[in-house]
Amino acid sequence: MTPLPLLYVCARPQRDAAVAEWASFRDGLGVRDDDLVHHDLVREPLPADLERYAAVVVGGQPVQRHRHRQDR
Repeated sequence: MTPLPLLYVCARPQRDAAVAEWASFRDGLGVRDDDLVHHDLVREPLPADLERYAAVVVGGQPVQRHRHRQDR
């Protein structure tokens, strides 16, 4: 029996950043390319057949930093 792959769900609009994040998750999880399926949630809805995967890994939104000006 072949183990089920992991599903990486990306909610990042920048494609290059999403690919880099996928690679980072893959390396951190210690799995092969085929063991971490990439899904672009920005452009495609969540797959209905989640039972095909051992787990779902969710990649983030870009972090937005806001500077708050303090009135003196």
